[in-house]
Amino acid sequence: CPNFMNDFWEACGVSCEILEGGSLQVGDSIQVIPNSYKPKRCNVGLKPQGFFKKPAVRSIADVKAAIIPVPIAIVLSLMDAEGFERVEKGYNSVEQHFFSPRAYRVGMFVKDYVRTPLLLVSGGVAVVAVVIGLASKI
Repeated sequence: CPNFMNDFWEACGVSCEILEGGSLQVGDSIQVIPNSYKPKRCNVGLKPQGFFKKPAVRSIADVKAAIIPVPIAIVLSLMDAEGFERVEKGYNSVEQHFFSPRAYRVGMFVKDYVRTPLLLVSGGVAVVAVVIGLASKI
């Protein structure tokens, strides 16, 4: 769907916090609790300001600030290989990229060729350390 994110940017719905249980139905009325606006309560993490702008109006600086460095992509791929790939495919479905092409290639290389051997070696080292620790107590 070309231009999906730009076309639907303002039509993404209401972002709110449900304070009491229940359900909302189409047509229900809602109200803002007086004096409840506390923007500093929301933690947006490390997202740059450009993240909150419609893609078509992002400046070059906004785009560059959003580029995930290769070392971060490597860590993400090691921590959650399937999630690493899934987030990129999700962004690709609306003609966007979560990672730069280079960061994605490196992350996929780590996923395909480094992650499993590294986990096996790490696990083996942990087992040896436990055995040595137990043997030293005997």
